[in-house]
Amino acid sequence: IDNFPASALLDGVRYKLIFEDRSDLPLEVESITGMELDGQPVRTTYVDEVTVTFNKAIQPETFTQDDVTLNVQGEKQDLSSVQFSSEDNTKFTLDFTELSRTLPNGYYVLTVQTSGITDYEGYNGYAGKKADWVLFLGGLVQVTTTEYPLYSGTILREKIGDASESAQLRMKAPSDGSVSSVQYGDRYRFTATANEGFEFVNWTLGGTVISTNPVYETTVTSDQDLVANFKKKQYKVDVTVTPNGSVLGTGVYEYGTEIALVAVPNEDFGLKCWTVNDETVAATGDTLKVVVDKAMTVRADFVREVYAQTLNFVKGWNWMSLYLAEKQALGNITTFASRVQSQKNELIRVPEQGLVGDIDYLQPGTSYKLETNTPFTIAMRGRLFDTDLQDVTLQQGWNWIAYPYFETRNLATVLTNAEDGDCITAQEGFSEYENGTWEGTLTELTPGQGYLYKSASTKSLAFDFNEASTGTNEPTSPISVDTHRYPHTMNLIASITCDGVELSGEHYTIYAFAGDELRGVSQFVGDNHYLTIYGDEPASITFVVKQAETAEVFNASQKLQFVSDVVGTRNQPYTIGYNTTSIASQLTDDIPCTVFTPDGILISRDVTLKQLRHLPKGVYIVNQRKCLLK
Repeated sequence: IDNFPASALLDGVRYKLIFEDRSDLPLEVESITGMELDGQPVRTTYVDEVTVTFNKAIQPETFTQDDVTLNVQGEKQDLSSVQFSSEDNTKFTLDFTELSRTLPNGYYVLTVQTSGITDYEGYNGYAGKKADWVLFLGGLVQVTTTEYPLYSGTILREKIGDASESAQLRMKAPSDGSVSSVQYGDRYRFTATANEGFEFVNWTLGGTVISTNPVYETTVTSDQDLVANFKKKQYKVDVTVTPNGSVLGTGVYEYGTEIALVAVPNEDFGLKCWTVNDETVAATGDTLKVVVDKAMTVRADFVREVYAQTLNFVKGWNWMSLYLAEKQALGNITTFASRVQSQKNELIRVPEQGLVGDIDYLQPGTSYKLETNTPFTIAMRGRLFDTDLQDVTLQQGWNWIAYPYFETRNLATVLTNAEDGDCITAQEGFSEYENGTWEGTLTELTPGQGYLYKSASTKSLAFDFNEASTGTNEPTSPISVDTHRYPHTMNLIASITCDGVELSGEHYTIYAFAGDELRGVSQFVGDNHYLTIYGDEPASITFVVKQAETAEVFNASQKLQFVSDVVGTRNQPYTIGYNTTSIASQLTDDIPCTVFTPDGILISRDVTLKQLRHLPKGVYIVNQRKCLLK
């Protein structure tokens, strides 16, 4: 009553006190034995029997499995198989033999409560007792090491100790979930190493993160399910494109992801190749499949596949060819051309019938000569002529060939398998191949132009279009020649002699005439004069030589019949000779002169030499002789 609150007494609260009879010696558990560790940190054998000793005798039927609790690793066990026995009702043996064989290693806690146990005086106990122990059979702890996901990394287990011991115990730990045994209480270091394409995340034990360091150290005092967690690395893929197309696919991808990149070329273009991390990958279709295993740069290179070719024709004769791979329709040619020639076939305009003949299309690889009465244009489209797939085959002798490229290139670098004696002729200019070099008035090949090639043997003409154009312009004639008036050319490689003595060519120019018409003017290249003469057989060609320093003009003694061929060679040029009497010196003041232009236009039938010298400078036909007035 002394301990009751005063307020309770003052308020008139009534309390009922119940007194329970108690023994002078309360029932208690005196000891629990049989699981002693003998000074060791763990038991290495099963606990088969436990002895529970009370401080006095009890009624044995009141001591049952309900008064005993066994927890292993915090989990309560079923004790129905445990047998109780006693000789004096004070000391009881609990037989765990059947149960212990089913229990794992770990921490054991055995608790005996006395509240349900009655002594011989009929009193129940008030206090219980517990005992605990650690069991690791053989002193070994089971450790499971697992990598997640599978094959993402390796785990190295290393016992921490002296160097020799460490070296002996350093080993690759199982990473497939299998169990290995280590000595209880030893200290270990576990090192996680990511495989290619993965990176370490953390260590987990029983699903709980215990470390984010790839090196984890612990003292092993319990079975452990240790998991090294990895994740796939992520890599950036940068997709770039050259002009004329597009590709989608730039992004960040996990290691091992297969991506498909699709190239979308612009009109007239196609995919040439892919470049992956600076390595060229040939295009097979427009899709590239790559497995992302590192940071990547991917570039799609596009190339024009369809080209446009426009041909502009002037009035007169035009030499032309295609750089497209497919045959092309004649188009406006059927309307405006009066004549079309190839090396073997021809079209001729017939009144009321149009062009009649056996040329149905313009074919790649060959050249044509067109005669027109008016300027016109034709436009075509197609794939570029591929000299690797489509040969330009040459027979020995003359061949009408195309220049199968869409850009101007240097003659000396484009034609790679010329041989001594080869010649190539354009509508304006020609060159000869001797001693490993081309020489002449033709220095560059121009797209759309037609060419005649004289081959020393039968062969396939080899082209190389890798070299850029030199930018060299073809020489121009000092006096204009109508290069479109005639379909054919005779090309002359010549030297000049005066009174039988060879002259230095750079101081002279050769003019070729057919009657009174100027057909060609020479250009000095190397050691010779190169002269393209325009005409159509038959025609007799005569020559006039002009001395540059004195402007004197001399009649040459040679005459040639016009042929569509090359006359003379670089090593054996055709000789054009004259004597020292000039045309002007053959005229006197008292002889009247008849004067024509080279085109045959009459200037006067009665001009004296004095009057003649007042005419504009140039070439004239004076008394049926050619004369250059300076």
